Amino acid sequence: GMYGYLSLEQLMLLNADVIVSPEYLPGRPSLGEQVVHHPALRRAGVRSQLVQVPSRLWNCPGPMNADAVRILAEARR
Repeated sequence: GMYGYLSLEQLMLLNADVIVSPEYLPGRPSLGEQVVHHPALRRAGVRSQLVQVPSRLWNCPGPMNADAVRILAEARR
């Protein structure tokens, strides 16, 4: 119950401005991370900005959360 799940279909319908995705192992995306690169999103006209925040920066509360906030703030520019 702590984590949510968005299916490919939900991502297509939402047509979000930004999608924030965890990055667990750089260069080795999980299945959940790969869905944001599915060709169906582009074919449906979804042009969401993808922001990857390393999972180690936001899995637990602590000072490292400031780095996650910095990444999100930079993405707004």
